[in-house]
Amino acid sequence: MEKTKNYRLKFIKYVKGEHVEYKIKLICMEDSKINVEFSDRYSNLKYLHETFKKEANSINFPKFPPKKYFGNTDEKFLNQRQTALEHYFNTILGSKEFSNIVSLRKWVESLIKKYDKNGSQEKDISQDNSIDKNDVKDETKKILHSNQSDDRKNKQSFSQNNGNYFYLH
Repeated sequence: MEKTKNYRLKFIKYVKGEHVEYKIKLICMEDSKINVEFSDRYSNLKYLHETFKKEANSINFPKFPPKKYFGNTDEKFLNQRQTALEHYFNTILGSKEFSNIVSLRKWVESLIKKYDKNGSQEKDISQDNSIDKNDVKDETKKILHSNQSDDRKNKQSFSQNNGNYFYLH
């Protein structure tokens, strides 16, 4: 059985344009070869939060840094939000309770596949603000759809097994 890997996110910087893009680094604590950089918007990260929260179904799930409608491009606010986003994701990734959320694991795996160092597809956001804003959102929708299909299969399996659940790890 393979040991579960521990991941951390480091929010490196943000770039203001029509919207704010966060440059983020995914680091594997056990494997220095896994060092992925990607960029994303607050709205996509919020969408991920909603996905993770729904799947976790826990009253203890961490709160996501709130949206701010006015002054949301202020330097002080962006620095605070960047720190809060990093803390939020690392709380989930470092939690025994939440780090095994299927959609979270699938998201991390998809980032590694898409942005690995050998075939990096990362765009330098300081030079190019044309990153597809729906990239993570589309990936998350695929993950959600996959999880819903898994839920339906589990319910069928539940009824077929006289109400006994079987968990595979």
